[in-house]
Amino acid sequence: MRTYEERIGAIDRAVAKKKKARLRRGIAITASVAVIAAACNLWLFVPYSTGGIDLSDYRDSPYYAVIEQLSTLNYGSAQKTNNFQQLSEYFSRDDLDINFDPPEDFAPSAPDSGESGGSYTEVTNNQTEGVIEGDLFKRTEDTLFYLGWSEGAYTVWWDESENGKDIISTEKESECVLRAYSVAGEESARLGEYTIRPEEGMTFRGYNGDREMFLSEDGSRVTVLVPSYDLESRTLYTMLAMYDVSDPANMTETARIYLSGNYLTARTKKDTLLVINNFSAYRPDFDRPESYLPAAGTRGDMQYVAADDIILPEHANQSRYTVLYLLEKDTLAFLDSAAFLSYSNEAYVSADNIFLTHEDTRRHEADPDDIYRLKYTYAVTEIACVQYSDDELALRGNLEVNGIVNDRFSMDEYEGVLRVFTTTRLYSLSYLINHPYDPFETFGEARCNLYCYDLKNFEEIASVVDFAPVGESVRSARFDGTHAYVCTAIALNSLLDPVFDFDLSDYNDITWRDTGTISGFSLSLIRFTDDTLLGIGYGEWREHLKIELYRSEGERVISVAAYESEFTEFSEEFKAYFIDAENALIGLGIVRQTESGTSEQGFLLLRFDGYDLTECAFLPCEDSYDDLRAFVDAGTLYVVSSSDFITLPL
Repeated sequence: MRTYEERIGAIDRAVAKKKKARLRRGIAITASVAVIAAACNLWLFVPYSTGGIDLSDYRDSPYYAVIEQLSTLNYGSAQKTNNFQQLSEYFSRDDLDINFDPPEDFAPSAPDSGESGGSYTEVTNNQTEGVIEGDLFKRTEDTLFYLGWSEGAYTVWWDESENGKDIISTEKESECVLRAYSVAGEESARLGEYTIRPEEGMTFRGYNGDREMFLSEDGSRVTVLVPSYDLESRTLYTMLAMYDVSDPANMTETARIYLSGNYLTARTKKDTLLVINNFSAYRPDFDRPESYLPAAGTRGDMQYVAADDIILPEHANQSRYTVLYLLEKDTLAFLDSAAFLSYSNEAYVSADNIFLTHEDTRRHEADPDDIYRLKYTYAVTEIACVQYSDDELALRGNLEVNGIVNDRFSMDEYEGVLRVFTTTRLYSLSYLINHPYDPFETFGEARCNLYCYDLKNFEEIASVVDFAPVGESVRSARFDGTHAYVCTAIALNSLLDPVFDFDLSDYNDITWRDTGTISGFSLSLIRFTDDTLLGIGYGEWREHLKIELYRSEGERVISVAAYESEFTEFSEEFKAYFIDAENALIGLGIVRQTESGTSEQGFLLLRFDGYDLTECAFLPCEDSYDDLRAFVDAGTLYVVSSSDFITLPL
């Protein structure tokens, strides 16, 4: 048995041992906490790169601002940040607000809305008198030229394998064909053709529908525009080629140049040719200027758009340009160019100015006195106005309009005033107070508006906000001097719309009248015969062709006559429509289902006799309805496409 002293000694040793163990654990815990704290500190506060690429090699470039903007759009910002900042931004995000509705009597209006209220001469009804647009066909008094499409020699694509080259696909290379026909009624005949081939290393394949052409006033020279792809550099151009067609049987090429980008549209006015392209700078290599800078010239000798002529919007959201090229019409000599980063495909060209659009969003932050803490996002469109003259492009100014512009026909310049139809919509709403109805259902509805701006100072002088039933958007528009016509529509199970006639003779007292709700909606509107308005578009659904005539009478716009064809496809391209107001004729290419259940494709011709729209001819045609073109001369209808040339005495 142990003595008392031995037992006390054992207890003391055990206590000392436990104290040492607790001390070691405490030191370990303290060290662990310190390590964790240090790690957290490092994780929270040590800066790191959020992305982007090193641009230091380009700081001396005159295009550095462009490179910096494109780098951010394509590769992200190279700014430094840390996780503490990221967490702080996350927990302060607007979309973490609890989304509730405002009280029933709360009805915010659209933001910033204004107050309510010899030789052949070509005539165009596309938009602007005196400005000629490119098209698939042009003509003189006695000769017609058409820019068609054909298939050339086979191209063979190979796959390298261990057993040698294996053929993986074959296809025919696309070629353009310029054809000439005499305009001589039933005696008309083909006078000649010229096959336009891509240069070595280039291809036209895949861009068939974008080609267009111009014809000189004396009918001796044709200029064609065809998208062309460089296979080696993988760069898209628009090829411009000029042809001497004074002898249609022996047409010859006299010039060929290239413009960067995909072809959008072109105009001639007096001695100048204006070409508008879309140039993509997706994930560019900044050591290769052709990957991010548009240019003009011949292959191997391209002139880039000057740095001072590249417009960078404050809120760029797309790495593509809308590019303007100004050329001498008779020689294709380069005059001037300008590029607008992040602008859209829409361009309206008046007799003096070019209007380009850039869609963006704005955020309405909560008013400090607003108990509901209402926040929302809304769309805006920035419109740049560029003056073009005989030899230069000059940015006049820009303006910002609420909403989205549907297309170029929704804009019009008249006597120094720009008129614009838009569709507005509020979205991304957030509230701090609960309410029983859905805010997105109530405030997410579309609204239609008209805005008018004085181009001397780019200030709004008049507007009409919410003129259509809530939920409808602008589908088509046409300005005609002091009048404007617009079709709005809402797409539910079936298509419904009204057509409006605006009187713009007094901007202080804008008045309008409409048809009320009718079936379908028009894709295009244009003044027609007997003081009527012609609408071409859909009936009750999208496979239902409806052509309708309207007239303003008293306080209403009434439907005068309509032609409808069920299970019918048709072109949505305005240039593909044949509209002859003088002879009350309307024509377009269609594909429709017959009573037997088969389909037939061809050119449909209608006549308005003052009471009804009736079918007076259907001419079978093989080609796409987008490629059909027609005109009337001396009592004969001419229909032409890549494969067909048809004459029909009327």
